Amino acid sequence: MAGPRVAIIYQTGEGHTTDIAHRIADRLGEAGCDPVIREVEAAPATLDGFDAVLVGGSVHVGKFGKALGAWTKDHAVALGALPNGFFSVSMTAAVHDEAHLARAGENADAFFAQTGWHPDMVALLGGALLYTRYGWIKRFAMKRIAAHDFPGLTDTHRDYDLTDWDAVDHFAKDVAAHVMAATVATSPAAG
Repeated sequence: MAGPRVAIIYQTGEGHTTDIAHRIADRLGEAGCDPVIREVEAAPATLDGFDAVLVGGSVHVGKFGKALGAWTKDHAVALGALPNGFFSVSMTAAVHDEAHLARAGENADAFFAQTGWHPDMVALLGGALLYTRYGWIKRFAMKRIAAHDFPGLTDTHRDYDLTDWDAVDHFAKDVAAHVMAATVATSPAAG
């Protein structure tokens, strides 16, 4: 018998959020869940048939993608009816000081206010400097930002992964426990 079906709906810029979504899915699968990953453009029209849902996205210039915001807003009621969580991927969250983490939290809070959805669980995850995937304007801008926040990570001929993969695994483990507990509590055998 398959475990609880968990939809993972996400939006990415250069593909790093895809890597994070797949890592979360792998960990959920190991914990007995049945993850289904979809980029927001291919997200299901309804959440019927799912036992839980995760929404995730990358932050660019302090904002999440418009498509992710629109999908989340359209599905806010359905999201709230299921065990759910949100993961944010940003360079801001990769700097582990109070000011940067507060700003990463503010970006997520703005998304929640915009969409009317307030998730059960939130992870603020560091992203990556993917210079080799950027156009020249973004590469220049990101190099300037990196020179301030990440001295030494300005070689634009290579990429830098700043994700704390242990934090990703920990979030996935917490999500799996939350989903399993909610699924047991609502199963007919529990009543």
